[in-house]
Amino acid sequence: MKQHAQEKNCECEVQNLITPESPQKQIDFDEYNGIIFGFPVYNERLPTVIEEWFLEQKIKLSETNENRSTIFYAFGGRGFDEANQINYYLLNEIGFSLWLAGEFVDPHSFNVGKGWILTENCPNEEDFTLVKEFVEKSSDIFGGNGTLFQMNAPLKEYKPCVPLKFFRCFWNLIPRRVSDSYQLCTSCEDICPTEAFDANEGKADPSKCILCMACVKKCPEQVIQTGNLTIVRLMIQMQYRFTRRSTRKKKSRIYAEFPQP
Repeated sequence: MKQHAQEKNCECEVQNLITPESPQKQIDFDEYNGIIFGFPVYNERLPTVIEEWFLEQKIKLSETNENRSTIFYAFGGRGFDEANQINYYLLNEIGFSLWLAGEFVDPHSFNVGKGWILTENCPNEEDFTLVKEFVEKSSDIFGGNGTLFQMNAPLKEYKPCVPLKFFRCFWNLIPRRVSDSYQLCTSCEDICPTEAFDANEGKADPSKCILCMACVKKCPEQVIQTGNLTIVRLMIQMQYRFTRRSTRKKKSRIYAEFPQP
């Protein structure tokens, strides 16, 4: 997205909000014509640290600035209606107006574990084309065009998320070192967005881990792994009623109204 924005001669800056210090991070939003918020979705919610960041903001937005924002989600094939509604609520709480939303399908983060494969062939060319279109539409909106996003679903009362409570009962999900033969390169610790992984201990802190599996993917020796997820997959499929076939039908999309007609 940054590349596409720069191709349109737009100045842009990337801020990382998925760190333990994020809730205390203050950003001067009045410096920008608009904000593109982009978040991963886990268990149909945003990472807890993101929701905490929204709630901790003490923003004094300019009364002369429309505070325009667009938002996109990266998700692994399951629905996230709750995340969409919560984000709309949180953006309004801190004074932002939402104008556009996008959903972009990624390989599910659990694909690194045995017994779990969802949306493995994404993103594809169609997805990347839609990303470019999203940036172009956002640029036009920040230039003064567009119409306000329409939230046509009733907003539920906001309740803080208990992060991945259902998943955490399965220890197999938490990344850990599975071999005594390795070089301590610390790439697993360096790439962890929430500072959950301890290279010396060889495991992630369950209270901080958001199960993005970045440490598993990054390990050059493939000694950081998660367990066999077959049983986890079957139980989650029964609870949320989804299949590998149904997730294959998920498509990236852009919309200015939720739910879409």
